[in-house]
Amino acid sequence: MKRIKRIFGISIPERWLFVPAVLLFVILLIPIIRLAFYAIPWYDDYSYAVYVKSHIDVYGPLKGAILGAMYVARTWWYCWQGTFSSIVMMSIMPEAFGEGYYYVGIIGIVLFFCVSSLCFVKTICKHFMKAQYSIQISVAVLVTLTMIELIYTAQEGIYWYNAAVHYTFMHGCLFLLLTSIIKGFYARTRMQRVCAGFFAALLSLVCGGSNFVTALQGILLILFATTVGFLLERKSCIFLLPADIIYTIALYFNISAPGNAVRSAWYNGYGALESILYSFKSGAVHFWEFTGSITIVILVPFVLMIWNSISRLEYKFRCPLLVTIFSFCFYCTGFTSSYYGMG
Repeated sequence: MKRIKRIFGISIPERWLFVPAVLLFVILLIPIIRLAFYAIPWYDDYSYAVYVKSHIDVYGPLKGAILGAMYVARTWWYCWQGTFSSIVMMSIMPEAFGEGYYYVGIIGIVLFFCVSSLCFVKTICKHFMKAQYSIQISVAVLVTLTMIELIYTAQEGIYWYNAAVHYTFMHGCLFLLLTSIIKGFYARTRMQRVCAGFFAALLSLVCGGSNFVTALQGILLILFATTVGFLLERKSCIFLLPADIIYTIALYFNISAPGNAVRSAWYNGYGALESILYSFKSGAVHFWEFTGSITIVILVPFVLMIWNSISRLEYKFRCPLLVTIFSFCFYCTGFTSSYYGMG
């Protein structure tokens, strides 16, 4: 029987972590799904979906939803903000298709985010850590549950469709984009690499037009992956070039939208350098607030699960502190766009 490597004299069978992890995931997800039935539309839900509703009344569900979403995205791009892919999703709020369907959107966002996170973490464990299948699933479940259960504000991050689809759903798209990139690098056939490149390009369009935090972090990661790919395996990363181009163009249309100037008139944002510096300050000030003692507790089973996999790795990284520094800097980018846009 495969066992987790002994730590402090403890030896744990891998299946003892795998089965309980899956059961725990299902059990803890049920209350979140159940609460979705009590969520109701509020504020921006109406202002975005009203135009889709009117188009549906005239043209029918499918054609009306498409035409209505395009109308809202185009109009808001000129008058309020450039996040076109988020606006499309915000405009097709389920209540536009019929009263009482609001919970469907909430459940869809939660499930999509969980699946995206599970795929992303499992892919990392498989290709980077060379972990066994049971460990891949266990770590993926642990990380996903940590994010969904300890979300900073569930009211807006989960149960308000307009905000949840703008941030939670779009970050799930970023997880899938990163999964496609990793799959492309480790593809065994040309067809697999082409498919990975296609999905990476499609998701780049979505992420490039999403909220500024996701869009900023996405462009940093995809360019980082492309740079590392060219340095290590020059030919294999050609599949990423279309995604790089599409992401750059989408991000340009996002941040150059005339509506951004209209919206910024309501705020007094900082300059680029000031925003970056203040981001580091906020990152330090809020670090424990976004972490807390519960995260330290969660790290214990996390270490137990990955210890055995790490011990089997064939390569060594002599500068682990660089990963910590990079991670903290990346975490701080979550504050940058707010300082830049609103001060």
